[in-house]
Amino acid sequence: MSVNLSSRQFRDFSIVTGVEQAMWEAGLDPRRLQVEVTESTLIFDSSTARAVVSRLVDMGVGLTLDDFGTGYSSLSYLIQFPFDTLKIDRSFVDSVLRSETSEKVVRSIVGLAESMDLGTVAEGIETLDQHDRLRALGCRQGQGYLYAPPMPSDEAIAWILERR
Repeated sequence: MSVNLSSRQFRDFSIVTGVEQAMWEAGLDPRRLQVEVTESTLIFDSSTARAVVSRLVDMGVGLTLDDFGTGYSSLSYLIQFPFDTLKIDRSFVDSVLRSETSEKVVRSIVGLAESMDLGTVAEGIETLDQHDRLRALGCRQGQGYLYAPPMPSDEAIAWILERR
């Protein structure tokens, strides 16, 4: 399960307690949780961000760099923070079937991730053709309307429980 944390949430160390409580209430193994953050989230208060990341990782939670390839795209974040997944932005996924440049960007992101022992997730997959192309480029995980729409936490929990 992936959860996005906003920059405001990430600047408050109490978010760690909130995540821990939510996992306990849902009976979720921390290894099954990925916290997604954008690079802009990490810029504002790197000392608090490091403390939050450190505690979440100590709990066993995974860390995903969301919207990779857009915004600041500083590779230094891959060294400074213990990410285990890069999330390929939907803008590349949306155009991967019709743009050779987008396909090359996706291939490059997947190659970078593989060289650093990181996973990749493609966001915004809407068609089976996109799914197939991304798999062919080496991306093994995806999310988007092809699989399920975004949903509130109570619906997501029910959806997960139905598929166990």
